[in-house]
Amino acid sequence: MEKELYFKPANYGKGKKKEANRAKGGKSNRKVLKLVCLLLFLLIIVLVIIWLLHGKTTTSGQYPANVANHALTCEKDGIAHPKTEIDAEIPKHVKINMIFSGGDSLRTISLIYTTYHENYRAAEIAESWAHAAFNKNLHASGYEIDKFSNKFAIYDNELILNLYSTANGLDEFSLPYFMIENQDGSKLPKTMNEFRQIYETAGFSCSLQTEEKQ
Repeated sequence: MEKELYFKPANYGKGKKKEANRAKGGKSNRKVLKLVCLLLFLLIIVLVIIWLLHGKTTTSGQYPANVANHALTCEKDGIAHPKTEIDAEIPKHVKINMIFSGGDSLRTISLIYTTYHENYRAAEIAESWAHAAFNKNLHASGYEIDKFSNKFAIYDNELILNLYSTANGLDEFSLPYFMIENQDGSKLPKTMNEFRQIYETAGFSCSLQTEEKQ
């Protein structure tokens, strides 16, 4: 029997390889196309958001934009604090600072009461008496001992009392602690003009500073 000789054509199998390559290329192109579409979609979303936010104004805080804070300071020499019972003959100075919001209403009030003694030891003795008297008066007014964040301090021969309160922490019994005489249950002052008139009538020298908040 004669053996049949079979020779593979020169291009045998190349067509299949080309088809496989084309199939791989097609899949790769589809992946790239999907990625491009996704990026375009995200870009469109970003552009839409930017367009929606364009020209939008967001405001916070008080209106109108410019709100003025007023700082009223009233000072006087030689006046005794009625709640410390310190010897009235020694030199003394009181300074009261008040902050008012744009609506001319009180926000905070603080007092610095300074007495000047012969020496450090005399200031220490005065502090003991003043502190005890102050706490006694707080108790009589129905307040806790930290009602006005009170702080006594001694620097050399000076005894200094600091008091502080917000407007909400004040009532008719608070007035004497900030050097305002409360006669016959007088109403609590609220506006800057009311406070200024009270202090200047009592002989205080008052000054006003205004700060505009942009």
